[in-house]
Amino acid sequence: MSAEFDNALNTLMGGLSRPKEDENIKFLEDLVDSLVELCGDDESKWKSLVLALTYKRYHLKAPEAKMSLKEALADKKSDNSSSSRGTVGNGERRIFYIAITHLFQKLLNEEKSNDLVASVLDCLIQIAPLAGGSRDVCTLIESFVGAVLDSNESLMEKNGQCLDFFGQESLSLLVTSGVKLCMDGIQNDKAQETLNNLLQVAADTLDQDKNILEARASGESDKDNKDTALPSTLHVFVPHRDRGKPRKKKKKKTATPATTAKK
Repeated sequence: MSAEFDNALNTLMGGLSRPKEDENIKFLEDLVDSLVELCGDDESKWKSLVLALTYKRYHLKAPEAKMSLKEALADKKSDNSSSSRGTVGNGERRIFYIAITHLFQKLLNEEKSNDLVASVLDCLIQIAPLAGGSRDVCTLIESFVGAVLDSNESLMEKNGQCLDFFGQESLSLLVTSGVKLCMDGIQNDKAQETLNNLLQVAADTLDQDKNILEARASGESDKDNKDTALPSTLHVFVPHRDRGKPRKKKKKKTATPATTAKK
C-alpha cells in the first residue's frame, strides 16, 4: 500500500504536465481520488499530499519566495555562510487549482464529513496566497462557488435568475449574490466552513491592504522604501466597478510606409 501511494504521489509531482483537455483533467481527478483513498487515516500521507501540491504551485514570484530570497540576500551580505534558503517549485497553477477544487467537491458531496479532507483543504487555503499569490485566492473562490452551484440545481436556478436580473452591468453584485446563495445552500457543515475560511483569507488580505494604504496616506510609511510592506493585488482580481463589462477596443492606426509617403 505504501509503494502504491508513493507511485501515485510521484505521478502527481513529476509525471503530469498542465492539463488542457477534458481527459487530462479527468486523469488528475482520478489520481486525487486514488491518493485520498490511499491516505486513509494516515496523517503523514496527508502531509505528503499537501507538500506535493504546494511544490507543484510554488514559484519564484510567489510572496513567500520573494521574502525567502530577500532574507537569503540579507544573510549573504552579513556573511552568514550557514544560510541555505532556496526557492524551488513547478509554478504549475492549473494542477493546483483542479486538485484542490476536486477535494472540495468530494467534501461537498459526501454525506458524512471527512475531517481529514477538511483539514487538508484548510491548510492548502492558508498556503495558497503564500505559494501562489492573490490570483490563487480569487480563482479558488470562483472554483468553489462553481462547484457548489453545480451540485445544487435549485441554487443554479436562483443564480440564473440573479444573472438575468443583474445581467453584465454589475458583476460585483452577481458575485456577491452567488457567494451568499452558496453559503446558505451548502448542507455539509465542513464544506461550508471551508468556503468560509477561504472567504476569510480574502477579507483579511483586503483589511491588510487597507491598513497599508491608510498608513501611506497619513505619512506613517514611505512607499519608496524597499522594506515597506506592499498591498496585495487582490483588488485586481476581485470584480469591482463593473469590471468584466464588454467594451469595444479602439484600434490604433499604425503608420505604414504607404500612408507616410502620402503625407
